[in-house]
Amino acid sequence: MTQTISGGDIIVRTLAGEGVDTIFGYSGGAILPTYDSIFRFNEDCEKSGQRPIQLIVPASEQGAGFMAAGYARSTGKVGVFLVTSGPGATNCVTPIRDCMADSVPVVLITGQVPRAALGSDAFQEAPVFSLMSTCAKHAFLVTDPEELEATVRSAFEIARSGRPGPVVVDIPKDVQNWMGEYQGKGSLTLRASHRNMGRHSSTCWLRANVRCFTLAAESSIPALRMSCAGSPRLLEFPSRRRSWASAPWTARIRCRCTCSACTVPRTPTMLSKIVTS
Repeated sequence: MTQTISGGDIIVRTLAGEGVDTIFGYSGGAILPTYDSIFRFNEDCEKSGQRPIQLIVPASEQGAGFMAAGYARSTGKVGVFLVTSGPGATNCVTPIRDCMADSVPVVLITGQVPRAALGSDAFQEAPVFSLMSTCAKHAFLVTDPEELEATVRSAFEIARSGRPGPVVVDIPKDVQNWMGEYQGKGSLTLRASHRNMGRHSSTCWLRANVRCFTLAAESSIPALRMSCAGSPRLLEFPSRRRSWASAPWTARIRCRCTCSACTVPRTPTMLSKIVTS
């Protein structure tokens, strides 16, 4: 028999199911239901002899973001931080953008005013989805409680897949208080994201531009400067007197693009090995 629990409990159980053992958080009114769920979960863990989720309280929300980023860098896991609505969420813009630039997988869970108050300029309301969509790999605003569990699980999948990056989940307070069933499985179907991931695979990306590379190699300028989402790439080519096939190919590419779907290698890679594979 499936147990009916609160949305906050569903969030915490989903985090535990994703292997989260540490949360960096700064409390506030709009995120208190989830905070209460963390304490209830840890009490149950102590009774059953399981390891509880460590909750670390920083001096500010920005500090929580950078601590989660440092955790992700040092452990290889997805860092998680938890903040409240309004100024609590806006304080996290800088660490989110930092994680996006450095490809650090983190998940930010923010509280939000109840759904009925969205767009009414309520106390401590901020357009978190609009703000974070411009600087995060992906952003969610949970308006359907039935999709809460799947959304949190999908956030981890997006954060760690392809080019890692930050994902923001904005959850209204009434969704956190909603009573529902925990399924323990399932995620959202994001067709556009999956389609772009396939389209931007490293092999396909390079093969689609073989003609461009060939022309550049035969030109008088032995370099090609390209751009993806505003981030430049520099390719160095052999002498124009050498052909594509016979040249001792030493061109290397380092991708520093900010496209969330791009999976071109971010470490120097022998171009010839990818093109001819």
